[in-house]
Amino acid sequence: MALQTCRSNAVCASDVQGPPDHRRFLLETAARKADAEAVLSSLLAAKLESDRATSRLKRPDPMRAVTGNSAIDRAIVTTRNLIGTLDRALADIRRELAAEDMNAAGLDEDRCSGESRRDEVFAAAGTRR
Repeated sequence: MALQTCRSNAVCASDVQGPPDHRRFLLETAARKADAEAVLSSLLAAKLESDRATSRLKRPDPMRAVTGNSAIDRAIVTTRNLIGTLDRALADIRRELAAEDMNAAGLDEDRCSGESRRDEVFAAAGTRR
């Protein structure tokens, strides 16, 4: 199942097939990922501004002096980790939805894999690649 993206990598509701709970989870997770990406963008801009200010004032960041990382650096790492977690959650739900599509088409997922699975999906749909 190929999903199109709408506005800044969000998933379009019209593209999501499957049970309502899965659709809702996919849409909500995609929205939270977009939110996290916006936060990351803001953090990166704030880090740049902070680095310029500390350089201009010739004052070291006290947190960075003690721990080696500023508070913004830690927030950036945490936000990137969150985005990675959301990416994995989105991949999992997409795989689950694809498996449900396979079952609905009467295909045995254990028996089908890779190229042969794709061929069988096209055959079940009555189309050719």
